[in-house]
Amino acid sequence: MKRKKIAILGGGPEQIVAVETASKLGYETVVVDDNPEAVAQEVADSFICTRIKDVDGLIEALKPYGISGVMTHAAELAVEVARVADAFGLPGLTVESAELGTYKHLRIGRFKEHGLNIPAYAVLKGDDSQEEWTRAGASLRYPLVAKPTDGKGATGVLLIKNEAEILDYYNGTRAQLASTYYLLEEYLTGIQLSTESILIEGRPLRHSMAYRHYEGMERFHPYFIEDGHSMPVDIDESLRARVEAAIEASALALGVQGGVVKGDILIDKDGTVYIIEMAVRSSGGRFADFVTVEQCGVDILHAMVQIAMGEEVDTECLTERFSKGVSQRFIFLEEGTGIEQMPALDDIRSTVGVLDMVISDRFMSELRQEPVTSHQDRIGYVICGADDRAEADRLALEVCNIIKTRMLSSTGGV
Repeated sequence: MKRKKIAILGGGPEQIVAVETASKLGYETVVVDDNPEAVAQEVADSFICTRIKDVDGLIEALKPYGISGVMTHAAELAVEVARVADAFGLPGLTVESAELGTYKHLRIGRFKEHGLNIPAYAVLKGDDSQEEWTRAGASLRYPLVAKPTDGKGATGVLLIKNEAEILDYYNGTRAQLASTYYLLEEYLTGIQLSTESILIEGRPLRHSMAYRHYEGMERFHPYFIEDGHSMPVDIDESLRARVEAAIEASALALGVQGGVVKGDILIDKDGTVYIIEMAVRSSGGRFADFVTVEQCGVDILHAMVQIAMGEEVDTECLTERFSKGVSQRFIFLEEGTGIEQMPALDDIRSTVGVLDMVISDRFMSELRQEPVTSHQDRIGYVICGADDRAEADRLALEVCNIIKTRMLSSTGGV
């Protein structure tokens, strides 16, 4: 019997898991990436090297393959997926929903229309004048957060404490990024959660939640750098219900009937639940495809593939089978620190409780800690598991410190 084909946009390391999941479900996989050396092609049935952002060209390249579904994982490609699905009459989000869930200025405006709890904000164009930027800042309360509306990985996201810093952002970061739109947002503090939710016919099938870690990350201000995440989340049922209701209201506002929504949620000291971000794609950083699986056995990608193919979702894959503590933490050296060679780390990989360890290709090639201004500047991470979250966090932080100590023993100066 001829197997149905699914196109997976993006062929990097994180997309490998999506390809493998689709293959296990019996589908023939077609990976598409700009990079002719994309690593996911090694596990795919077919590979197309073409510019994904050139959607017209992408659609032409896919025509001979007779695909029955299209998806992405851990990549900011929801709009491209929606346009391909629309062109071929395949299951998926509407282009409008994909755009609302991708571009921050559209999304926050839609949330305001629907009365959701969001930070106070102002939308600015990249070519607006300095006066318009400072006037917008004055209309809000300092400190603020400035961010490009089409950014990813915290690129261009800065804390703004006064008018002088708005002008610095305008003349520096804005000029370098050249995005069309930007947001100035009220800076809120409190408990921060990453969420991953699967919906079908507008009905939520599963909500996964993890703590987002920013302790000690103030040292990187004005840049916002996350130090990983951990599960399970220990909040009372009433608060959990309010978080889930906020997620579901967000999905409704975006017009998401089926698929995944990825949220950044903040709970302030008064218990108010705010939607900071809500993307219409699965998360990167191994939350969806590894941490959740290791923590409770839930396989979000399994459901995502079935939804993309228009198949009935096997809800068993979304059922918790156990509960453990899992923590991801990142490795940082002092800015400018270089090492002569990578130390041996094989014994750490085999340490009880260490589930995964990754050192970035960038650091492996440069052996130097570059200035940390976005998430791509983090040099690596570990993921650890234990009986509970506190122990997993303790172990992950300890392992990161061991790796740093070994790296520093190889320091070649700054």
